[in-house]
Amino acid sequence: MEVALLVARLFLAAVFAVAALAKLADFPGTAKSVAAFGVPQVFIAPVALALPLAELITAGLLVPVTTAWWGALSALSLLVVFMAVIAANLVLGHRPDCHCFGQLHSEPVGWSTLARNGVLAAIAGLMVWQGRHHSAPSIVDRLAALSTTQVVLLTAGLAMATAMAVQGWFLFQLLRQHGRLLLRIDALESVLTRAGVGLLPMQPTRQPPAGRAPTGLLMDAPAPAFRIQNLSGEIATLDDLLASGKPVALTFVDPGCGPCVALVPEITRLGFEFDFVAMVLISRGSSAENREKFGGHPQIPVLLQKDREVATAYKVYGTPTTVVVRSNGSIGSAPAVGASAIMELLSSTAPPMAAAAIPVERVGDGLSRDANRDAAASP
Repeated sequence: MEVALLVARLFLAAVFAVAALAKLADFPGTAKSVAAFGVPQVFIAPVALALPLAELITAGLLVPVTTAWWGALSALSLLVVFMAVIAANLVLGHRPDCHCFGQLHSEPVGWSTLARNGVLAAIAGLMVWQGRHHSAPSIVDRLAALSTTQVVLLTAGLAMATAMAVQGWFLFQLLRQHGRLLLRIDALESVLTRAGVGLLPMQPTRQPPAGRAPTGLLMDAPAPAFRIQNLSGEIATLDDLLASGKPVALTFVDPGCGPCVALVPEITRLGFEFDFVAMVLISRGSSAENREKFGGHPQIPVLLQKDREVATAYKVYGTPTTVVVRSNGSIGSAPAVGASAIMELLSSTAPPMAAAAIPVERVGDGLSRDANRDAAASP
């Protein structure tokens, strides 16, 4: 039991320390998340600062054996408050971004978030229940009992783990900035091409795989009807989507397609800022997998085909690809493949005033030029 309590203590301390430091490193994101949970404007900044500080103090209390019980009590109290706030939002149908670990891991709250906090609360509760005098052996005493060789190996291991973590973090930031830069270049090329100035030679149009019909249906042809489920298991049809009286942009995606995941936030913002077209994602795979990849944007429906039946009906063979269906149910565009082509299509679908207001820098986030030009996966 003593070893288990020691491991639990160190685990909780690490979780709270990482969560606190990540929140402090991305304070604007933390403040935004606090506001999303319904905290009044005047209290947003104090709460956004007090929360990571409380987590950091809790982590510090958990390390020494003399204060470990108080640290466990503090951890249990914080986790109970977190669970109550999350449960209240879920009951009301809200799914704000928890920003639990800052930029390291941030996603809309859900029942899985509640369950994770419940497990952590159970660990903290076990330590509280064991009492002040059963918080596991002192770490200092254990370190003092190590030989010189063991101390050297332990220090080297910790230094190596720290270096790898720091290197991984910097690599993540570098790749993120690199993706943004490539997108801006791609967007600039798109604008210059429309103006009659070319940056790079035009790429040949990709042909559909051997044995398949040419991509896209004829303009003005009736759009194929479909009847498939959304992430909640409810049935959705093309007629349901057209009921709003707006054109519908069917964007075919795949949970294993990186460009698709990066594109979704952009088309979501675009559609809801100008409200000129109904955005719909058509994916495949399990509900859980698609909820993880695309469920962070509840404003845009995600429909799941069993395999590729809807994509085949629309003669779409790659992701991400968008096809616009007019409000009268007819095909309104050829398939647009890749982020740049999709944003151009949506821009051309928008009314003139809305299209002129679409900023260049919003053409995706985190995609690569090659991924924009080529279909990375079959829908």
